[in-house]
Amino acid sequence: MKLRFLKSSHLNTKNISPRLAARFNSLGININSRVLAIVDRYHDSQVNSALDRVEANFELIKSTTAVFLYQVPRQPVEESKSRLPIYSARDLTGYTLQHLKAWYPHSWKTAAQHFGIEIV
Repeated sequence: MKLRFLKSSHLNTKNISPRLAARFNSLGININSRVLAIVDRYHDSQVNSALDRVEANFELIKSTTAVFLYQVPRQPVEESKSRLPIYSARDLTGYTLQHLKAWYPHSWKTAAQHFGIEIV
């Protein structure tokens, strides 16, 4: 069975962001039909993790494309979560009305309501 690959001018690269295309280019991975099929089929986190693996072992790899294609299905899916802590008014205990008046001179009443401080 003979495999046929599309010429690069006929490839639909709309699913690849410019940042991702730049990563492929910097690692010497040609964006061919096999690479496009993998990018379409697997989660973004798997694709990025496989690229991280290729990048980490770049000096030891003879065929970066082959390693990428091998690594993508073996990477776990990582759900994107915020890496910043989320604070609420409950986390900011110990502040008084005087603090809020100093921090928010024009909107201290709204800030007091938000932080649950009673206005006396």
